[in-house]
Amino acid sequence: FKVALNSLRATTIGNIATAHAESGEIDTALKEFAEVVKLRRANNESPANTLHGMSSIYQRKRDFKTARDYVQQARR
Repeated sequence: FKVALNSLRATTIGNIATAHAESGEIDTALKEFAEVVKLRRANNESPANTLHGMSSIYQRKRDFKTARDYVQQARR
């Protein structure tokens, strides 16, 4: 039950983070995406899609080093 609940939480928080990112609330979105990564890893699920999304946000912020770091994490 805990795994299913964490998965549902991760999906919900991810959707909220996407909405925040699209509305320009970048810092809030990044915090929420970080929580999604944590939940996915706790469930032994791949956080690759979330990490890729975080990379895109950092690209928009023109922080290319951090963006590259998230892409590399997503590939693992």
